[in-house]
Amino acid sequence: MATTYVLDTSAFIYWMLPGGEMETVPAVYAEVKDERSRIRLELMEGLRVVEPDASYAGRVSEAARGTGDDKRISKADGDLLALALQEKEAGKDVALLTDDYAVQNLARALGIRATALRQKKSRASVVWEKQCTGCGRTFPDGETCPVCGSPLRMKKRPVTRGK
Repeated sequence: MATTYVLDTSAFIYWMLPGGEMETVPAVYAEVKDERSRIRLELMEGLRVVEPDASYAGRVSEAARGTGDDKRISKADGDLLALALQEKEAGKDVALLTDDYAVQNLARALGIRATALRQKKSRASVVWEKQCTGCGRTFPDGETCPVCGSPLRMKKRPVTRGK
């Protein structure tokens, strides 16, 4: 079975295209701004620009809230993940090409294979949570600790397998 590659903006900027079946979403297509990359993109053959079904976008949003990446991903990132999930569930062998660690983290949480282009691939799944700078308790959101009144800061917690 041939692999379907779902491409993030970095694939077009670095011009690291895998060949074969390639797809992206309209929001990523619109993100390509520099003239050289834009011309290459316009002349590229075989790239499909696909809007994912809204139900998959909802599932990605839910997963992002679960990992705490909801504040770290853009609409384009969410659409990319939704498209990759949609294609995977349609029975395709899918690889998401991105250097974005939040996207890689969410892909892992959704069971989607992600491949880094120029950056090192993220190695572990994480969950983002708010931790009190005073008492050390963690909370899903907020700016101030409801227990001691100290400020809350974002902290990543590695996810262990099986949890």
